[in-house]
Amino acid sequence: MEDVQKSELKKMLPLWLQEHGYPLKRSFRCLNPQHEDRHPSMCYFEQTQTVHCFSCGATYDIFHLVGMEEQISEFPKQLKRTLERYGTQTAQREKESSSYMVQKENTSKQEEKVIDFIQQHQHNQPKELLDWFAQRGIPEEMVKQSNIFLHEGRAIFPIGSQGQWVSWCGRALQDTIIPRYRNSAGKMGIWGIEQIFETHSQPVAVCEGILDAMSLQLCGCKAVALCGASNVGRLMEEVQKLSGKLPPFLLAGDNDEAGQRMCNQLQQWIEEQGGQCIWLSLPDGCKDVNEAWVEKRQQLQKAVELAKQQLSFLMEPKESSYQQQSMAAMAGDFLEYVDRCKEMGLLSSGLQPLDGLLGGGIFPGLYVLGAPSSLGKTTLLLQIADEIAAAGRDVLFFSLEMSRWELLAKSLCRIAAPEMPLSARGLLQGEIPRQQLESLLEAYNQRCGSRIFISAEHSALTPAMLVEKVHQHQRQRGQAPVVVVDYLQILAPSEPRSSDKQNIDRAVVALKALSRDLEIPVLVASSFNRDSYSRTASMEAFKESGAVEYAADVLLALQMSAMEEKDFDMNREKAADPRKVDLVLLKNRNGIPYGKVPLLYYGAANRFVPVELTPQPIRRIGRKK
Repeated sequence: MEDVQKSELKKMLPLWLQEHGYPLKRSFRCLNPQHEDRHPSMCYFEQTQTVHCFSCGATYDIFHLVGMEEQISEFPKQLKRTLERYGTQTAQREKESSSYMVQKENTSKQEEKVIDFIQQHQHNQPKELLDWFAQRGIPEEMVKQSNIFLHEGRAIFPIGSQGQWVSWCGRALQDTIIPRYRNSAGKMGIWGIEQIFETHSQPVAVCEGILDAMSLQLCGCKAVALCGASNVGRLMEEVQKLSGKLPPFLLAGDNDEAGQRMCNQLQQWIEEQGGQCIWLSLPDGCKDVNEAWVEKRQQLQKAVELAKQQLSFLMEPKESSYQQQSMAAMAGDFLEYVDRCKEMGLLSSGLQPLDGLLGGGIFPGLYVLGAPSSLGKTTLLLQIADEIAAAGRDVLFFSLEMSRWELLAKSLCRIAAPEMPLSARGLLQGEIPRQQLESLLEAYNQRCGSRIFISAEHSALTPAMLVEKVHQHQRQRGQAPVVVVDYLQILAPSEPRSSDKQNIDRAVVALKALSRDLEIPVLVASSFNRDSYSRTASMEAFKESGAVEYAADVLLALQMSAMEEKDFDMNREKAADPRKVDLVLLKNRNGIPYGKVPLLYYGAANRFVPVELTPQPIRRIGRKK
């Protein structure tokens, strides 16, 4: 066997590692059968085409690994078996290598055309071009440093790699110039790619457009531009050239489907490589970074700083000394938490008396609303969710019983004019004119529809799946939503062999942890035990629902106002419209421990309204004169 062929076979080591599920860019457990490696200590080295363990000192090439796998100890047999398994791949590599040389020659000619074009026009930077960039918040100095020039009505952005121009991207200054974008032929490079190779510790933002990347650079953040959301693979090729640890990435795609798809692809790939990344949360109403830089600069800068802090936290070593867990060491974290709470503020429920009992509104924590069946739990939570969304906060509503269309019909009935009462059933059956329905939809969407996300689950939803969906929403939208779960007892058991009470306990603990970890309100509907249907609301009604009584920060209950009357009839009271109900505060961990809010429940209109109470005169007790 010639040495050349041995050398080619050694290059098959990455293929063997990938076939067996071992990463190329980070450590993995030692392959030495005599070494019980509890912490990954073996790495792949491209230069020597070997794997080496820093703990036991073992070093293997592909011949050793094939031999260990197939229990072959003699080297000639290892060599023969490796050739049988990977000989065709080496031949293919040689074939690809020859075609690569032809391709490289063609690529060089194309790059020569790019270089000639840029050198010929790069000094054409008239006032028209500089004014166009100034309108987008990009200063003249930055335009000149980036060698941007004007050609046939387009701003031409040269793109370099390893010290030479490889491509260019053109964008029309006026809408009348068609097509709007025109790029150089061949592969499109990554604008600003050198910044990735300059650092392994500072965050690097990844944008779609060059204007977005320039805006983030003005925010003090290193940034690259893909020159199109579909150019993700090109970035991956460039990043794979890095030696050592990947830098942390700030994913700053446009606020549309293509941008979200780009960020999802990058996040999945970066995490597979053992890197860290986080999505940049754009200010409300901004479609991309440059628009945010022009219209909401301070909000964008705050979002960038917050993302940097989160990335810094993710990059910190996980093993810290026990002393760092003391309250003295966490003083700074506490102050940051207070600042976040202050910035977040309280969320109004839309029911002023309830906000008053809660100390001003809804704050992060676990809220549980209990009631007998068919008393309006879903309607009340949906009404509160609409109010929160109307105030500008995302709401993720998990409906485990009703479809999203039934919930939407309830919301549309609520916003209809009082003189034109509608029922959700009548609306779904087409009893109102199409034009009126479209106007209701438009009014709802303008008020809160773009902030309400209803997850109507048709399959079993476990607490773990619910938590993952919330994190997925946070990644895609850039903010953690307020979560509503309707309702607790329908969540699928996390452990089918456990009792109902044990599974509900686990669900409550998971929801409580979710509210604490993401610092969000989590609102959950819960049914009463049957013994409490005909009694006034109390904590006893939740006893069979697991840990609700202990884990909830706020415990609320709905009951009929006439519950304590002697001739009380539940069916008669339910048939009334409006119904007189009380929203009872049974527990409030951080405020008034007990209270009651009288409400009128208009069942057909799916609306709860606070009762306007007339102040009663105070009867004074004293001596008669």
